[in-house]
Amino acid sequence: MRWVRSASTEWQMTRNEPRSSGEVVANPLDPADSRYPEFGFLLGYWNRLRGPRIGPSRREIDPVELKRVLPRLALVDVLSSRKDFRFRLVGTDIHNLHNCDLTGRLVSQLRPDAYRDMLLEHFLEVAATGRPNAHEVRFVTEAGLSRHYAALRLPLSTDGQTVDCLLTIDNYGDHWSDLHPYFDRLYERAGRS
Repeated sequence: MRWVRSASTEWQMTRNEPRSSGEVVANPLDPADSRYPEFGFLLGYWNRLRGPRIGPSRREIDPVELKRVLPRLALVDVLSSRKDFRFRLVGTDIHNLHNCDLTGRLVSQLRPDAYRDMLLEHFLEVAATGRPNAHEVRFVTEAGLSRHYAALRLPLSTDGQTVDCLLTIDNYGDHWSDLHPYFDRLYERAGRS
């Protein structure tokens, strides 16, 4: 599997499509893209909490206020090396999609390599810039079906200046039934680690 980064942030005009099974393309999205209303909901909540800071602290996040999106949320710690991340909390939809518990796992330990590299780059961007990012991840299944999911990543900060945690949300759209076996096969081929 190969990951191809989109060259432009103007995703609508330059959206790249995977050409074959195994290729993954991540196209930048506007974090408030109206096709993903839960992104707007979470972005609004995050903005309300953060005020003038880079982001709110992890402790300010109230699960009760996020009940409708909790299954698709993850909290990801930025490690002191600033080069890796650890899943602190993973929602049930993410757990079910990957068919494994990612809680406590390092992003650098994920397989397949292309998936790991894509997540690391997206997470590193948020940790380095202190700004949210969003991507539409597109791929072709072994059956030749074009599928995608979208992800939003938001910075959290204990001191208001340094990103020390990420709040992420995924949207699987109508392709949940195709995504689950796709990820299962990827993990099987990569020796599920």
